[in-house]
Amino acid sequence: MQTKSQLLQDFYNAYHNWLENGADIEDVTFSRGTGLCSNLTSYLSDWLDFEIQEDFTTFKKVRLELIQQFHDADLDPQFPFNGGESVCYDFEAQKDLSYLNPKRIQWVKEHL
Repeated sequence: MQTKSQLLQDFYNAYHNWLENGADIEDVTFSRGTGLCSNLTSYLSDWLDFEIQEDFTTFKKVRLELIQQFHDADLDPQFPFNGGESVCYDFEAQKDLSYLNPKRIQWVKEHL
C-alpha cells in the first residue's frame, strides 16, 4: 500500500473533525448523506480550481488514490462500506445517514 498524499491526509483529518464536532448539517463542505468519494470531491472543490488543468489533474490523482485504498483493502470501490450493495448505500443516502456508517467511521479513524 502506498503512502497517502497530503491532500488526502488533510481530507481525512477534516472529515474526522467534522464527525467529532457533531457533523453539522449546515456545513458547506461535508454532507451527512454522501459517502467519502463525494465528500472528498466537495472538500477538494474548496481547495482546487477545476478550470486550471494542474488542479484538475491533482483532483483526479487524489480521487484515484482513495479508490486505490479501497482496492488495496479488498473493498468494493463504489460501495466500500455497504458490502458492495448499492441498495444499502442508497438507503443511507436518502435518510442522510451515510456519515453514521460504523465501517466508514472506522475507515476514517484508521487513516488519520
